[in-house]
Amino acid sequence: MEYAWLGILVLSGIISNVAAESFYTIIAPKVVRPDSEYHVAASVTGVSTPSTIYVELTGELDAGRVFNISRTVVVEPYSTKILRLDIGETTPGRYKLTARGLSGIDFYKSTDIEYVHKSYSVFIQTDRAIYKPGHKVMFRCIILDSRLRPSIVGPTDVYIIDGDGNRIKQWTRPSVAHGIFSSELELSHSPVLGNWKIIANVGDQTFEKEFEVAEYVLPNFEVTIDSPKHVQFKESKVMATVNARYTYGKPVKGEATITAYPDIFSGVIQPIFQQPVRKVVPIDGKVTVDFDILSELRLTDEYERPIMIDVVVEEALTTRRQNASIQVTLHKHKYTMELIKTSEYFKPGLKYTAFLKLTNHDGSPVQDTKNDVLIAYGYTYDRSAYLNVTRMLDQNGMVQLDLYPPKANDNISFPLNIEVNNYIEIEVNSTAPLKYISYEVLGRGDILDAGSIYVQDKSTTTFKFLATYVMAPTAHVIVYYVRTDGEVIADSLDVELTGILQNFIDLKVTPGEVMPGESVNLVISAKPNSFIGLLGIDQRSILLKSGNDISYLKVFRPFFISMDLPYSVIRGEIVGIQIVVFNYMNKDLTAEVLLNNEGQQFDFAEVSNEVHDVPKLELYRRKKVDVKANSGSSVSFMIIPKELGYIFIKATANSVLAGDSVEHKLLVNAEGETQYKNEAVFLDLRNVENAGANVTINIPNNAVPGSESIHISAVGDILGPSIPNLANLIKMPFGCGEQNMLNFVPNIVVLNYLKNTNQLTQAVQSKALKYLDTGYQQELTYRHTDGSFSAFGMSDPSGSTWLTAFVVKSFKQAADYIPVEDRIINEALEWLSNNQAANGSFPEVGKVSHRDMQGGAAKGLALTAYTLVAFLENEDSVEKYRNTINKAVDYIVRNIEGLNDTYALSLCAYALNLAKHPYETSAFNFLESMAMTKQDVKWWSKPIPKDDKNPHYSLPRSVDVEMTSYALLSYLRRNLVADAIPVMKWLVKQRNTEGGFASTQDTVIGLQALAKLAEKLSKDTSSVRIAFKYGKEGQGYMNINSGNSMILQKQILPTKTRSVNITASGKGFVLVQVSYQYNLNVTGAWPLFTLDPQVDKNSNVNHLQLSICSGFVPTKEANESNMAVMEVSLPSGFTVDRDSLPSLELSSHVKRVETKNGDTMVVLYFDKMIKEEYCPTVSAFRTHKVAKQKPVPVSIYDYYDSSRRARVFYEARRTTLCDLCEDEDCEDICVSKPGKQKDNATVSAASHIYTCVYLQLTFFSFYLLLHKYL
Repeated sequence: MEYAWLGILVLSGIISNVAAESFYTIIAPKVVRPDSEYHVAASVTGVSTPSTIYVELTGELDAGRVFNISRTVVVEPYSTKILRLDIGETTPGRYKLTARGLSGIDFYKSTDIEYVHKSYSVFIQTDRAIYKPGHKVMFRCIILDSRLRPSIVGPTDVYIIDGDGNRIKQWTRPSVAHGIFSSELELSHSPVLGNWKIIANVGDQTFEKEFEVAEYVLPNFEVTIDSPKHVQFKESKVMATVNARYTYGKPVKGEATITAYPDIFSGVIQPIFQQPVRKVVPIDGKVTVDFDILSELRLTDEYERPIMIDVVVEEALTTRRQNASIQVTLHKHKYTMELIKTSEYFKPGLKYTAFLKLTNHDGSPVQDTKNDVLIAYGYTYDRSAYLNVTRMLDQNGMVQLDLYPPKANDNISFPLNIEVNNYIEIEVNSTAPLKYISYEVLGRGDILDAGSIYVQDKSTTTFKFLATYVMAPTAHVIVYYVRTDGEVIADSLDVELTGILQNFIDLKVTPGEVMPGESVNLVISAKPNSFIGLLGIDQRSILLKSGNDISYLKVFRPFFISMDLPYSVIRGEIVGIQIVVFNYMNKDLTAEVLLNNEGQQFDFAEVSNEVHDVPKLELYRRKKVDVKANSGSSVSFMIIPKELGYIFIKATANSVLAGDSVEHKLLVNAEGETQYKNEAVFLDLRNVENAGANVTINIPNNAVPGSESIHISAVGDILGPSIPNLANLIKMPFGCGEQNMLNFVPNIVVLNYLKNTNQLTQAVQSKALKYLDTGYQQELTYRHTDGSFSAFGMSDPSGSTWLTAFVVKSFKQAADYIPVEDRIINEALEWLSNNQAANGSFPEVGKVSHRDMQGGAAKGLALTAYTLVAFLENEDSVEKYRNTINKAVDYIVRNIEGLNDTYALSLCAYALNLAKHPYETSAFNFLESMAMTKQDVKWWSKPIPKDDKNPHYSLPRSVDVEMTSYALLSYLRRNLVADAIPVMKWLVKQRNTEGGFASTQDTVIGLQALAKLAEKLSKDTSSVRIAFKYGKEGQGYMNINSGNSMILQKQILPTKTRSVNITASGKGFVLVQVSYQYNLNVTGAWPLFTLDPQVDKNSNVNHLQLSICSGFVPTKEANESNMAVMEVSLPSGFTVDRDSLPSLELSSHVKRVETKNGDTMVVLYFDKMIKEEYCPTVSAFRTHKVAKQKPVPVSIYDYYDSSRRARVFYEARRTTLCDLCEDEDCEDICVSKPGKQKDNATVSAASHIYTCVYLQLTFFSFYLLLHKYL
């Protein structure tokens, strides 16, 4: 008779009855894994001689190959042997295990085995669970084999995908040391939000780790609810205490709305409770309310149910809101009871142990050592037959129950006893005598130990085995025997094992609490030659989201001061410097606070100055403040900054027990708006010995005094001004899909140039690659699901032909330096091809932002040529899209004849050259005939209406730079290097100080053209001496040679300089720039936008509501603008209300909203502006005390046409020194002045918000120190 038995959990066995008393058992794992050991346990009973058993594992692999491995073993009677099969590299397929008795016992049996490819594990660790835009994601991948040892089992690839599934970063075959790969990714400032993944492909297995990228802002004050989490119905009321405090503990005054309602259970959706109970009460830091369960909540004790309590606290002065919620569960009974079973089944006749656990509703054990617990139990449904026992609760609120079910025959069971010496002793009990038993110890899907034991007809026996690390974390023990009739009697038990890992690690941090700036000692203990990974993070990131919780070190100073300053102020304004003194000692202290003014960068102000207005010369000012124990107190100093730029504010506090000092920088700007000018001169000495030029500095008479700044610079490389300023090439913001490419493409241009000229350094490469990484991930936020791109991503109804072509061309260029998914490029090209018109043109199917490129009367030739270039520069796809390319080329050739659009012609000539079309020579000659020349420069320009005297037309025009750059590229493709020099000279004259141009497209194509020419000129070695004279007697010198040709040398010139004479001698060439800036405090002349900022009537000194109405002024050229950008500067001391920004973005007119300069400037993007005005509203709060605020500008401009702009100044509600005053010595003066009584009352109440805001930011900096020193 033959039997088959499937083993418990992971085992399968074969049992065959050969003779009346002879049996065999083969036990093996159900699964086979590559690169692992496969163990088979073979047992024989009822035989008198040793048996030879053959075991074979075979497989028909999916790849077509055959797998085979076998072993033979001799098994003594009534014993068990383990065979080891070494499984090497193998692949999926159909596997079979065969066992055969060759001698001593005759049998044959086979069974199917499952292939599981996982033979190792990869653990991915990140430094946080949640990240903000701009954060750095630090991670490591730990590769371990089945024994938890570091392993390198195959090729490793790691990549990160964003919340939209785009591959952002990839590491192909990286270096893996000690089984660990560590790296990092810097997030862009506007990445895709949501859940990102780190994916590791190791061998043929994939592992992943998820983390979140989200926008979050630390609140100015915190709201918490104190309430019992569990309440009995018989208590009749639910109490809730609402606490509202600023970060450092000062109470918030305002109004609290508390709402309570039942939480209804629903498997589909949470329904809205129709009649919540709502109470509105005033709050001054703390308030308590109660809700009657029966009369208000209308709940009875029929069943347990939760209720929700929601709280919204509105700050009185600023109307800012913070909310909090808590759930309270109503119960009928006081305790909960749980039966803890040691096994899911019991053996009749054998003892069964269970535990009864009594807990409070919060999970804590019931502590009652006086009262007995009455327990009734039985084995039938007849409760009258139950036994009653009494027990006492132990300290864990538990009672042990030893139960003895009725007896039955042929059962075994065993309790577990783990000894101190790491041996596990198993006691086996049976209801019938046994002759022998066999056992297997399983762990991690494998057979780890096995044996057979003579019992000599006993019903109880014991055996031991050594617990080894390969058994962790759980060993599965199976004990069985075979009856004479062939029936298998078995039992099993899981053993949880700890403390048996091969290695150990112990980390001690001493001391456990330190002050900022102190050293921390880390003492690490482990086995010799261990590889240790450490992680130190700011505890606040753990509070935002759990998932990376670790032990913490407390960074703390018992006595310290904090000082929070505004992002910037304007010269002449009065700034309240608030200093908060923290005393976390156990004694009240009096501290003397001193504000230093040794550098005389500011004057101290006081209320009396408003009458006398004659500041005194003071090197410092001091005040005393009383600070209670475990509390904080503030003191203010009022200053008037005198110097422009950064000034230093240093404060010191001393008491009898401790002292502290802090110093910060405050940015002081000049009044008005800054104007930037740059005059560049290219001096070519390759064929002459001397060259020179005169530069005039045009600073108007109405420039703000003291705002002027002038410097001269020189460099021996055409790209010299651009390379150090890759992050600041233009002065405009770049927050849309096209503008973001300014963070991307110039880095490719610079890398290509420096690489091709053998000048690429590690520092420049690292910086450029960093910008490429962040620019790439940010650009993907503007991608549509169909593979196209648009200026504002999914908020646009469709992708843009122009932007998609721009992006796909750039991504292909970047693929030489960073990982770019082929899918992204292929889907973009496919989308472009599918949107090609039947006549071969590429129409714009999306929003028109750049009308010279996307629109106009040139039959779409510019956009068709631009898109054609994207296909031609993706060389890998040229053959695939040959038909698309040919149709576009034919369309251009058919329509270029007689074209009078210079911009379109420049693009067509370049595209036809790339396509190597015969007509490219005619197109180039046609373009050449439209060139403009003056002295030694050459350029192409869009005609300007003769009767328009707009002074902005004298500024570099983006469209002119673009078409001239395309013309330069055409020159270089035809190898007309000498003819290209005048074109280059004109281009460098249009650049700004940082080496960029006016906007994105002109900067990108301009740098590309200049870099191509620079490559051809780089072979010329320069050795040039530059002399420059200014004013009556001023002069200076600079030397350019091969060793410093890439270094931009600068010298500052006096602010009164109005002309500079430059001479150069030597060999080579040099680029000299005279850069200057000044401020204008007047409304912009010749506005081409209407602009009217108005402060709403409901604004006050603490809250600003600004409505800005604007529209486009039609011209002979256009009735609407290109994409327009509005920049709203906020008065000093104000920051934007971020909660109001989403409502702006919901408008159909506003496409994007950004903030700059520490939330003190709001930037609004519009697809276009038309004559009809649109009036967005910007809301802001006063977060810092500033009086006598100066007017600040609102500007709007056409992004692609610098001649279209407008600038208007506005003022916030006027504030005085009394609005800042908090000291007792000035209260009488402010109250006695006419009209000040009301103001003083407002300021007195307002002091709460000012203090708390400062302290919130103080704690922010304080915890950053923890991050730094860890």
